[in-house]
Amino acid sequence: MDRESIPQTAGRATVIGLHSSGSTGGQWIALRAQLEPEFRVLTPDLHGHGSGPAWHGFDDDIVAADADRIARLAAGVPGGVHLVGHSYGGAVALRLALYHPESVASVAVYEPVVFRLLFDYHGRRRPTSEVIELAGDLRRRLRCGNIAGAAARFGTATRRHRQRSGTIPSGTACSSEPASRATPRRSSRWSRT
Repeated sequence: MDRESIPQTAGRATVIGLHSSGSTGGQWIALRAQLEPEFRVLTPDLHGHGSGPAWHGFDDDIVAADADRIARLAAGVPGGVHLVGHSYGGAVALRLALYHPESVASVAVYEPVVFRLLFDYHGRRRPTSEVIELAGDLRRRLRCGNIAGAAARFGTATRRHRQRSGTIPSGTACSSEPASRATPRRSSRWSRT
């Protein structure tokens, strides 16, 4: 759906389904089948997905560009639109609700990818550094073909986070890589004792 606005249909609320990365608006076929004809359901393809427009900007700007594009679709809908977003689509929905609240009646998201909020709010302080450190360690393990090690590392980080221990365990990505190079220490409280 590349139109800049949507036609008004009296008496029907508008639901916009925003898909995850690597997917298309087709992700919402079952939702559309459940909601129509009581609701008008729009399932646009986001930048770089399906029939959505190509993305030529900086990676950091794509969420804002997708949110602005969906805001143009939602503009002028009486009572606002109901946004449903999964993963990347959830991040787009949240951004749209934040910057264009007049166009949004409700938001429902699951597994929204909102790491960008860590960078915007925390900069390079501890919460952001933990995510960066974990992502780097996972990437190194996967590049070495250590899939089981990457899964275990992610599981360990998740368990520790849930226990609110305040640490992210360090470790080597490959057996030939020294631990001091594999995972740089950001703070002494993050190292193993």
